[in-house]
Amino acid sequence: TDNLLIKYFEGIKKQIFKDYIVSIVLDNNSNYYKLENFLNDNKIPNNIFLLKNCNISEKRNLAVKQIKSKYIAFIDSDAYPDPSWLKVANDYLINTNNLIIGGPSGLPFPEEKFSFLLTNFAKRSFFCTANLSLRKYSKKNKYYDWLESCNLIIRKNAFDSINGMNTN
Repeated sequence: TDNLLIKYFEGIKKQIFKDYIVSIVLDNNSNYYKLENFLNDNKIPNNIFLLKNCNISEKRNLAVKQIKSKYIAFIDSDAYPDPSWLKVANDYLINTNNLIIGGPSGLPFPEEKFSFLLTNFAKRSFFCTANLSLRKYSKKNKYYDWLESCNLIIRKNAFDSINGMNTN
């Protein structure tokens, strides 16, 4: 199984908020059984889908169609979720009228290689990424006209109302 995916699930296992199901869309079935066994052995509730020859938006739309949840959380396997990631998002969405929240991409894993950390910190600099540094790494709550889907939580009814992600 992909090492990034296993590291990601280590972060999911540590979530304070436990009322979740992980949905994964794989391009091929070569890792299906290894991944299924890992998730089941670690008691991580899951749905695994196999879908070939499609882009990330199509994969996410397929997974969401299968979900009967109030909220949908998207995170890429190369991001490490903080243990409070789902709890903070759930509490925030319950207590506001906001439909969607997002956070930075490229969150480093614990014990990440120095070269990756250096690159990650460089991307946070205005001199390297201009205004994107504010969008991705600001510690203040702000409103933006778009968010990346690699760390995004949205109310399912809002996602459904726009017919999901644009697949083009």
